[in-house]
Amino acid sequence: MKYPKLIVEKYDKVWKFNADKFCGYVCCDRLRKVMPIANHAVPSDKGSWLCDCGRSTGDDVWYHSVVYKEKDVNYDISKT
Repeated sequence: MKYPKLIVEKYDKVWKFNADKFCGYVCCDRLRKVMPIANHAVPSDKGSWLCDCGRSTGDDVWYHSVVYKEKDVNYDISKT
């Protein structure tokens, strides 16, 4: 049986994730990597996610982009 996929073309690669297990992804320019967000994952108080590079996506908006439930997450840059 084939599962629906989240497909991301970034950093000269194609990243594929199972859409039944993941509801979004984090793109990290520091690591040049795309990491999936699991369906059961809970964002922090600011609505940001912790990246594999060790930084929060809400605090490090210049190097991270987030897509959550098919919508781009935009953080208030004036607070950084």
